[in-house]
Amino acid sequence: MWQGLSSIFWLGTKELRSLQRDKVLLAFLVYSFSLAIYVQARGTSSDVHNASIGIVDEDRSQLSRQLANAFFEPNFNEPVLIEAGEVDAAMDASRFMFVLDIPPNFERHVVQERPAEIQVNIDATAMGQAGIGANYIQAIVQSEVSRFQSRSDRSAPLAIELVIRRAFNANGNPVWFASLMGLVNQVTMLT
Repeated sequence: MWQGLSSIFWLGTKELRSLQRDKVLLAFLVYSFSLAIYVQARGTSSDVHNASIGIVDEDRSQLSRQLANAFFEPNFNEPVLIEAGEVDAAMDASRFMFVLDIPPNFERHVVQERPAEIQVNIDATAMGQAGIGANYIQAIVQSEVSRFQSRSDRSAPLAIELVIRRAFNANGNPVWFASLMGLVNQVTMLT
């Protein structure tokens, strides 16, 4: 048994000495387990972060102001009120990733429970953020309209209470997941 361990030790030290002389491979290993993982973790994001949003408020009602005030950082920059004629030029100039167009009589239609629509213009050049951001906007608008209709901040109690527990990444930070995936990718590539 000791002879087997001795052979493994001498073969291991021989490999480490040959690695020490191979500067290119050594540099590649350092890059693989540092910069490559960092770039993979920080370089891509599946979250909407500081998305620019413009709002065309043709209704000028309490509900439309409530909708305009519902978009917060860090997901969205502070909304900018623009006129309907400015939308195309602003989208072409990439001033906004999202533009909400709240039509006239929107609040009245909601109060009367008639069909009401909000147009959302999306600059889809950043496809990931555009898709996820559209879902965020839909959820925010639905939440604010429901709150306005119920005239309170309380929602109906749910029949169940969902408790989410996350081990090792309580905030669900995607950078942590991406860095671990990057480490596994580098180990797989090098083996």
